[in-house]
Amino acid sequence: EIQVVWNYTPLAQPTITTTVEGSTVNVSWPEVANAANYTVTCGDDVQTVTGTSASFVNVPYLSTSNVSVVANPVAGSAQYIESAAATTTVEIGANPTSGVEYTFTILPADFPTSALSNDKTSIATATDGSGARMMVSWTSTGTRLNSGSIYMQEDGNIYNTSDLGSVTDVSIASTSTKLATTIGTTAQPTTSGEGGYFMVKASGTVSDISGITVTFTK
Repeated sequence: EIQVVWNYTPLAQPTITTTVEGSTVNVSWPEVANAANYTVTCGDDVQTVTGTSASFVNVPYLSTSNVSVVANPVAGSAQYIESAAATTTVEIGANPTSGVEYTFTILPADFPTSALSNDKTSIATATDGSGARMMVSWTSTGTRLNSGSIYMQEDGNIYNTSDLGSVTDVSIASTSTKLATTIGTTAQPTTSGEGGYFMVKASGTVSDISGITVTFTK
């Protein structure tokens, strides 16, 4: 009886390097001797490549993926078998191009005069430390300072003059029930919805506004 014993040698385990660019995972490794190709896995995606790198696009943001590379010999090789898998994990962060949030607080100090004003414009600076700035206007000869507070007569209003992106909240520091906020896609919006413009308007005299905080994403 003749017994044949095949002694296969595993290929060397690859040494892998990964980089993340936005939602793309790049995987690379040095060439493995006697390898014909490589099986590269990132999460549930699998590629077979003959080179020494692979890229996976549109990997979900805020996720963690397992990455592996296996070196494969020539099909039917009588000497080598596939290598042990080289493995690592990669983390994808938040989408850097969306959801950047800013917060402005419009204060009495943003109004340079105590006289009733008509179509005036000033600048508020973001209170979140970002340094972002917003143009603030007030109209209808109905807005002024009043002993350290913002005073508004009927139809007086405060609004922004350039598109902020997406206004998500307008909070008014006042006990009055005579103030209404609208959000829309054009300056001084009259119908509330979604958009980058807001307007705070008084339906009667209001004398105790200590601040208006506007939050938006861009």
